[in-house]
Amino acid sequence: MTTQVRRLLRATGFLGAVFLILAVAAVASAPTASGGTSLLSGRAFADGVIARAVDEATADATVSREDVGPLGPMDDVLGRQAADAPPWFEQEVLPLAEACDLRALDDWSVVGFTMAGEVATVRQWVVASLEERGWALVETGEGATLAGIKEGGTCPWLLLSCTPVGDEVCIVVQIPVP
Repeated sequence: MTTQVRRLLRATGFLGAVFLILAVAAVASAPTASGGTSLLSGRAFADGVIARAVDEATADATVSREDVGPLGPMDDVLGRQAADAPPWFEQEVLPLAEACDLRALDDWSVVGFTMAGEVATVRQWVVASLEERGWALVETGEGATLAGIKEGGTCPWLLLSCTPVGDEVCIVVQIPVP
């Protein structure tokens, strides 16, 4: 089994975890009895999804104690600015100018961010942006998750989810390490 197939299978398992998180997020974001609103912000949700993705991505990696910081493998998931993105990311995946709460692994194999707006509008923008860059997208059958493939370029496949969280949409993209 090739590394890409293993990563794709692991990412598919990750998507199941994302949907479990989504169910918890739906309960956590419901109005409270005291009239309060969301208990879970888009930023907290994005951080949780990225943390899970890092756990999945590093599950079969051998890491020495010197490579793991005080937060474990999450040390390399940092708040980022759009200007931090490698040129290939915006050229081949998504533009990040409108991204809020941007988080990414050092190698940009897992990227999460939020955008203001309704999920249908944001999802439409995401799909159009990816298709402009040559991606062929298919529904995975699991909520708002898409899988994409592309010939040529740095990234041959991706997994993407667009999840409503309060007044924002959390977008998480996983790609193979370029």
